[in-house]
Amino acid sequence: MSADGIFIHYLVSEFDTLLKKAKINKIYQPNPLEIVMQLRNNNNTYQLLLSASLDASRIYLTKQTFINPQTPGNFCMLLRKYIERGIITSITQYKNDRLIELCVNTFNEMGDSVNYKLILELMGRNSNVILINDENIIIDAIRKLPPSDSNNRYIIPKAKYEYPAQIDKLNPFEIDDINIPLDNYQGVAKFISNEIINNYDRNISYFLSQKVVPTIFEINGKKDYYCFDLIGYKSANNIYFNTISEMLDYYYNTYKKTINTTNSDLMKQVKRLINHQNTKLDNLLGDLN
Repeated sequence: MSADGIFIHYLVSEFDTLLKKAKINKIYQPNPLEIVMQLRNNNNTYQLLLSASLDASRIYLTKQTFINPQTPGNFCMLLRKYIERGIITSITQYKNDRLIELCVNTFNEMGDSVNYKLILELMGRNSNVILINDENIIIDAIRKLPPSDSNNRYIIPKAKYEYPAQIDKLNPFEIDDINIPLDNYQGVAKFISNEIINNYDRNISYFLSQKVVPTIFEINGKKDYYCFDLIGYKSANNIYFNTISEMLDYYYNTYKKTINTTNSDLMKQVKRLINHQNTKLDNLLGDLN
């Protein structure tokens, strides 16, 4: 996945333009690790997908149609209780990490104004969607995670939310020094470091100053994407988009299309029943003989 810290920076900037002050009209949970929020802002309606999928965590505005279960999941019901009908007051990135925070203002049962944060951690197998209150206490998460050998964070209700452990690195959007090695910057993917070394004379500020051109390209025989038209991956087969969300919606619907969890469960059940009937048939044929 090409969503490094730099990519997230420009994606959040795009969200801030379109979704700041948007109202959350509806919340759905088409499968256990994905949330879809229907938003309304400036007379426009948007669908925001937040996915904590272990192999394809992501967030973008989508035009896809989702099949929602008849009975909403527990996390979906909780989000409806706390933030549905609320207003998104800001969308920010934590440092230059793969972590996005949606701040939501709404009213509780007593009519008091309250604030919540919906946090999306785009971190591979540790990806998560977490709702916290204004005291940084976790209300719930789409994936509850006890501490492990590699991660000493509690992601469970009523625990205090702590940001993922940070390696002491610099934010490339705050520090501009050509003498600093690229490895010392936070949120720079390895292939982007190579792009800066080979085509931008190691000047990360020059790289960051270019125009955002969401692009799908090919790397190591596979389709990938980035927020810039990378010099090292220019090709006649590249596909360009007006917005990052349009690109992500096309990419995941074309190259990474996944089966709805409900459909997957149904196929497993049908296969299990077929195997059971085949076994039963063999036994009956044996009895008949």
